[in-house]
Amino acid sequence: LVEIADFPATATGLDSSNPRVHRLTLIALDQMPGGHLTPRQVVPLLTAQEKDLRDAALWLVTRHPELGDALTEHLQLALAREPLSESEQTELTSLMTRFAATPAIQDLLASHVGDDKSEPVRSLALTAMSQSGVKPMPASWVKSLSRLAGNSQDRLLSQAVNVVRKVPLPESGTDDLSQ
Repeated sequence: LVEIADFPATATGLDSSNPRVHRLTLIALDQMPGGHLTPRQVVPLLTAQEKDLRDAALWLVTRHPELGDALTEHLQLALAREPLSESEQTELTSLMTRFAATPAIQDLLASHVGDDKSEPVRSLALTAMSQSGVKPMPASWVKSLSRLAGNSQDRLLSQAVNVVRKVPLPESGTDDLSQ
């Protein structure tokens, strides 16, 4: 398929109900000269039921930073669907953790730690932050964690402290968290 570079004919495989055909089509289109996949074709598959299809979509997203905005939008919509099943929570946390180094995902995580979000979603964001490996802590995280730390009654305070322990603070601008 890649060698003949027939994008329109190959793209018909994206309509297949067979996950293997769908996965192979995605990979072939990605490898094809001029075979530009759109975010609409890739990002929704990050939460597909079939593991191989999810893995292929994840592989494509990691290879194409231009899909970052669509990934952020996808995560935003997914987090808004409540209640989330345990498997959905695991998948979303994994995606947010994996892409936490990108500024758009950092901002998404910071906004979801805010006190106007549901506790389960805030917890997912805090878990992704603590597992992210981001160095140093982004300013948006410092700000949202400082707000949360100011509320000693918040049930997620221990998770916020865990983030501060695991993610190195920047050299400045952390006065509120230092207290």
